[in-house]
Amino acid sequence: MINNIDLLENIDLLEIAKILVPSVAIIISIISLVKSNRNTKRQIRIGKLEEIIECLQVFLMNYKFLYEIHQIQLSYKNAPENTPKESLKRSLDNYREHVKVFKNEVDMDKLQDKNIRLRVLSNSYLPDKELKKQILSVVALITSLVTCTIFEEFESTKDVFSKYPNPLHFFNYIDRIEKKILKEMNLGYEGTGIDKLEKYQATFMNDLKISK
Repeated sequence: MINNIDLLENIDLLEIAKILVPSVAIIISIISLVKSNRNTKRQIRIGKLEEIIECLQVFLMNYKFLYEIHQIQLSYKNAPENTPKESLKRSLDNYREHVKVFKNEVDMDKLQDKNIRLRVLSNSYLPDKELKKQILSVVALITSLVTCTIFEEFESTKDVFSKYPNPLHFFNYIDRIEKKILKEMNLGYEGTGIDKLEKYQATFMNDLKISK
């Protein structure tokens, strides 16, 4: 004859198992969902950080041309008072011709959109630390340079930025920013900076059989 106590114990264990198994399954599902949600958020953030780098690259491609136009603009604006009118007119025409070429070659709407997009992405996906301030400062710089040079708002912008960095200094600054962004991604990789590329150039030229 089966012991009643053993039977009760078996029933209790069975009931406990019925309760625990679903509970454990639910907990595991919740943990998996949380991990999946974290991974999804991380992937979204990485995508946005990549877009920040893309915006910075657009600025790099156009900065040298903008800077050169600004130097032409300065030669006209800072001309001595006794400069002949004909010379001033040639200088102004030269400046405006360069602006016209720039507008023909560069999609101004896209450039402005990238500038706005960079501000939004930086404010949304970067912590309020130096990196964010650096990028927002670049946004302000490009906004001022475009407004001053392309839209001829020289007087209204000179109090914001009285001078603009030469292209090499600007390139190096963006290079340092991009390295910080890669660290934010936390993928375990470091960017290849301008200095490393310059050192590799001799090997690259040799591999392509290009003589100096």
